[in-house]
Amino acid sequence: MSETDDRIPNAVPYLAGKEWEYLKECLDTNWVSSVGPFVDRFERDMASYLNARHGIAVVTGTAALHVALLAADVGQDDEVLVPSLTFIATANAIRYCGAWPVFMDSDPKTWAMDATKTAEFLGRQCEMRRDGLVNRATGRRRHGRDQRRSDRAAAPRDDDAFARRRRRVDPRRRGLQLPHDQSAGGGRLRAAREDR
Repeated sequence: MSETDDRIPNAVPYLAGKEWEYLKECLDTNWVSSVGPFVDRFERDMASYLNARHGIAVVTGTAALHVALLAADVGQDDEVLVPSLTFIATANAIRYCGAWPVFMDSDPKTWAMDATKTAEFLGRQCEMRRDGLVNRATGRRRHGRDQRRSDRAAAPRDDDAFARRRRRVDPRRRGLQLPHDQSAGGGRLRAAREDR
């Protein structure tokens, strides 16, 4: 980029350490995918740094969103509020769980969901029932299984059962096959979920 270019790059690589050595080790040992000693080390180091029992690496941002939704217990026919200013992976990850994205207006200053309009929507269109917050128009639950638990939406999970379930969903562990969605040229995956 020239000095007069005001563009802000999305990502700029910074390679100033042992990258070549690590890359050569991956090639020499044939661990060139999303699994191997470096991934295992990263998961252990991240868990240690966060003082958690588990650390789970995923290959893409979409996979990270999918795992986060699973951790929040988002499931079949739930609804998840998302900002209208987003990208397709957000909606895809929600649909992988069998849930439905509901697009909320974005705040022009923050680009996040407009808190006022979202609160108005929840107050006007939703009601609390036995099974949680429900959209009156669709009859679907709003995000997650139990909205009455305050930790459900955002708290990280640190439990063995979730880590085992996540490892069943991840194709690099235990050989689970994920069928390709042919309409997307093989780029999208739908997890074959045994536990739902």
